[in-house]
Amino acid sequence: MTAVFGLPEPVRGDGGASWATVQSALEMIELSAMFNAEHAASGKAPIALGIGIASGEVTAGHAGTPRRASYVVVGAAVQRAAALEALTMQHARSVLIDGATNVALSKRAPTEGLPSATLPGSATAMPVYALKAT
Repeated sequence: MTAVFGLPEPVRGDGGASWATVQSALEMIELSAMFNAEHAASGKAPIALGIGIASGEVTAGHAGTPRRASYVVVGAAVQRAAALEALTMQHARSVLIDGATNVALSKRAPTEGLPSATLPGSATAMPVYALKAT
């Protein structure tokens, strides 16, 4: 699933889209913990969430036909978020963020630097951070 904050209107308020995105991710983690507690009580297996958050410009719009249209978001930030989500299992962390998001948070949420990662098809490594609360 892809979630986009700041489109079509910018996120107003303290912290902007990056902070709103992190708050949403933290709420998802909290709700999944409650869900897993209920499942465990029923003897069911827990679910694990992996969330990748990247900040930056994207191109967004509707694609398809009138009968089957979808909202599409593409760009480097989308690729970074997907790569970060894929790295959550490798780092055993629920939420990973990119360097731009870490800067935008301005210490609002405690983060921990992890080894940089290289995106497929890229020669440049990107900084990777984990939210300490997850």
